[in-house]
Amino acid sequence: MPAITTLTRFAAREWWVYPGLAAVLVRLLLACCLQVASGEAGFRDFDTGSYEPLGRNLASGQGFSLRNSKGEMVPGFHRTPGYPCLIASVYRVAEAPVLVALLQACFSLASVWGVGQMCLTLWGVRRAATIGAWLTALMPGGILMSNQLMSEALFNDLFFGAVGLVALAV
Repeated sequence: MPAITTLTRFAAREWWVYPGLAAVLVRLLLACCLQVASGEAGFRDFDTGSYEPLGRNLASGQGFSLRNSKGEMVPGFHRTPGYPCLIASVYRVAEAPVLVALLQACFSLASVWGVGQMCLTLWGVRRAATIGAWLTALMPGGILMSNQLMSEALFNDLFFGAVGLVALAV
């Protein structure tokens, strides 16, 4: 395969925007449909039991803390603060897990874009970027994960978004 020049790389990026955008919108639609179909119980996960109370306590001004077996508030240092801070920021507006899941579904779009950019940079073929974006958009595990109140949903999407930014800079 011939080397990709900056001009052809730019032209390829211009072209793949439309199928990539369609993949992103389909991913968001699928995640929202899953949210409506599963109801609030569908957002619960094993990790939810510790992340959500931390986020709720942060939002209510009780700090990064949890209740112990005696009912006392103690610092909750067994979890990283990033995800509870996201939950707290949403709960400051409205204490609704569905809003956190909707925000995560929006973040999941970064993974669709990031994989598309990575494929475009690695192979330099518009079709590879489009196929990579669509496979990521339609991946059942990614759609399901974006609807769970768990930190991995956010961190995976931010990782692939960062990979896309690195690929864009290369």
